[in-house]
Formats: sequence, structure tokens, C-alpha cells
Amino acid sequence: MKFHLKSLVLSLQSGEVTLEFNEISYFWGQMGAGKTSIARLIDYCLGGSIQLSPAMQSEFVSATLHLSLHRGDLSIERPRDSDHVIAQWGEGDDAYQVSLPARAAAGEVVPHWRRAPFRSVVLAIRRQAAAGSQEQSQG
Repeated sequence: MKFHLKSLVLSLQSGEVTLEFNEISYFWGQMGAGKTSIARLIDYCLGGSIQLSPAMQSEFVSATLHLSLHRGDLSIERPRDSDHVIAQWGEGDDAYQVSLPARAAAGEVVPHWRRAPFRSVVLAIRRQAAAGSQEQSQG
């Protein structure tokens, strides 16, 4: 499955910061500039754990990762200290949202899913979108 990172939005106590990604993204900067923090925040949105840097401990509220998939865009939000990710896709009447457990947080897993969390999110999106399409065609 191919996907493209579009942006990472950090909600902070002092406001929002948006990091836009290009077709090819790399992070360059001096030690302590935040390169590793960006990678960790992306992983956090995809269900991983995170240890906030001292600078982020008092500021961090949530992170939202915007992705482009083959059939459309997907946003994955994860609030601070949350054991769930919130995936959103579609627009208007075709908008969907699902809340899924992060990677085995507190021993919780998605029932009957033995796949990696990101793949599980995408599969849940496909199932829900297919169910929505069937309801619309029958209605």
C-alpha cells in the first residue's frame, strides 16, 4: 500500500504548528533542533508511544497526521496521553470517523486483527466506506 505524508499538525497550548511534507522529505538541522521529535510524533499518530521532550511537555496537546492514499485523504489524530487514534476521511455526507486503539495500549487490541495498527486503520476505513456505499445504493 502506498501513501504520501501531506502534513503533521501539532496542537500546542500556545497555538498550532503545521509541518508540510513534499514528495521527498528529509529533516536537516543541528542537534536538538527537533528532527527525531518529528519522526516520533508521526509514529505516535500511527499508534506508537512517545516520550515528550522537556520543551514539549508543557505545550503538547495533540498531533494530527494528514496522509494521501490511493482513494483519498486520511487524517489520523492522537491527543496527548490517549490510548486511541481518531481516523477521519471523506467529506460532507461521505465523511467518516473511527476511533481505534493504539498499539496494545493497556493490553487493548482490535478484536480479530493481527495486523500492524496503521494497516488496521486503513482496513477499518475501507470496510466502513464499503458499508456506507452499500447503504447509499440501497437507500
